[in-house]
Amino acid sequence: MLNESVVLKGKKDGVSVILSPDMPFSIIMSDVIEKFNQSKSFFSSGAYNINFSGRSLSQDERLQLEKNVSEILSECEISIGYQELESSPKKIFKDIKEGYTKFHEGTIRSGQLLESEGNLVVIGDVNPGSEIVAAGNIVVMGAVRGIVHAGCTGNRDAFIVALNLSPTQIRIADIITRPPDNDVRHEIIPERAYIKDNTIYIDEFLYPIK
Repeated sequence: MLNESVVLKGKKDGVSVILSPDMPFSIIMSDVIEKFNQSKSFFSSGAYNINFSGRSLSQDERLQLEKNVSEILSECEISIGYQELESSPKKIFKDIKEGYTKFHEGTIRSGQLLESEGNLVVIGDVNPGSEIVAAGNIVVMGAVRGIVHAGCTGNRDAFIVALNLSPTQIRIADIITRPPDNDVRHEIIPERAYIKDNTIYIDEFLYPIK
């Protein structure tokens, strides 16, 4: 696709939208909005099928696409579908030293899912019942009490750092563990989780905060 993040191809009954499997979703979303705005004059008030393909998409990403395309083509009757997205292969994210990083400020509450296609930095707490997932490293400037998954595309070199690491489940790549039920903290100890010898280790990262 000549490094394009989004390619639109016209069909008899609508448009085929090919998404890059490698670009960050934020860039893809911006380009989808730009391309549909540029092509808006080609759509009348008829009915059209919009089919996305080329990469796997989370439910939240699909909702974002549907919302923005529907708003741009508000005068049309559109049907949005997805072709072979689930079978698109995921590449292992290797840029854990200096690659794409998503920042989120605020608490991740119960029932919420926060994802990043690269590294992830959360400035806030991760509450019980919530989940954060990243293809790269995860750094939480707060307490982690929900589910945390770093290296989700398979990178075992990814790590997790938190000011208070007390998750219900911790996962790096394909290795999963959870803290013991009797793990009671009397002080805040910043910690780092990483894989060594096919096991997740958790070490103190700095000094205890009394």
